Amino acid sequence: MLLSRTFVRAAAWATGVTLFGFCAALVRLLTLPETPPCGCFGFFPASVTEAGREATMGLVRNGALLVLTVLAVGGRGSGDRATGRSGREEAGAPSATSRGFSLVEVLVAIGIIAVLIALSVPVLGRARRAAVFARSLSNQRQLVAAISEYAQSYAEMYPYLGEPGDPEAGLRGVALGDEPAPSYFGSWAYWPTALAVNGQEDSATLAMNAELTHRLRELYNNPRLFAGYYMLTHAASAAPDFWIPDDLRLDESLFRAIRVSEVRFPASKGLLADANEPVFPVDNDAWSVGLADGSAGYRRRDPIQYDDLFRPYGANPWSVLTTPHGVHGRDY
Repeated sequence: MLLSRTFVRAAAWATGVTLFGFCAALVRLLTLPETPPCGCFGFFPASVTEAGREATMGLVRNGALLVLTVLAVGGRGSGDRATGRSGREEAGAPSATSRGFSLVEVLVAIGIIAVLIALSVPVLGRARRAAVFARSLSNQRQLVAAISEYAQSYAEMYPYLGEPGDPEAGLRGVALGDEPAPSYFGSWAYWPTALAVNGQEDSATLAMNAELTHRLRELYNNPRLFAGYYMLTHAASAAPDFWIPDDLRLDESLFRAIRVSEVRFPASKGLLADANEPVFPVDNDAWSVGLADGSAGYRRRDPIQYDDLFRPYGANPWSVLTTPHGVHGRDY
């Protein structure tokens, strides 16, 4: 059944008004001093720069579609007037346009479909990012619970692969071939191996980076090795006094496993951070964090602002991994 010209014109005008409204909203968002907390009109990242870029792209896209729609409606109106004059001149003569769509009507229909696609694609993208967001947080909570289960079997100690008192020895149970063992604080990647040794292979697999694990198993000739996406804090491998800013101490007694009871602020000290991408839907300066109290959430991922807190033996200067005062301190 052919659609009437009146319906097509009304649909085109409705599309134009909707696009104008979206353009106005995006212009308003561009004038805001910071990212709107409501998440209206799309998912905007935490940084104002990224928000401005997304809003500008949306404004250009919607503006172009608006211009196309206005031109199509205007052309259709001219066609109608021309058809009316022709009809009056050829009284009763059958019109070719009455038997199908005109070119302008086809363009209007294509424009409407393009608008619907343009509006639905961001929604689908947001749904996918939300799924990644939820999956990462769910994994974090399960892994923190697995660490608690491990601690119950090992005198309330966090997973530990180092050699107590000897940071030069690298990690135990990792390198079985000729390659030297990873550095002492490399346990941030290999800690799932400790879960597997404790019989928690399902949890170790959950944390595992399959591609990296396969490559490292061949390198270290260790089929029981696990390397994870989720990074364990360095604070679980050294005493709090090792992490005092502006006071580098290398006493052998500081290199040891850490008890769960030593964490002073469980709701503010991160245990795990997700190194998988995307770490945050559109913001590479944040990642999901599993906290010592069993909760999980997305937090800023900033380099440590303490120039005097850089430590040897493979420690990485990122929040959660390196924390001032170790398990006695706070990350957030």
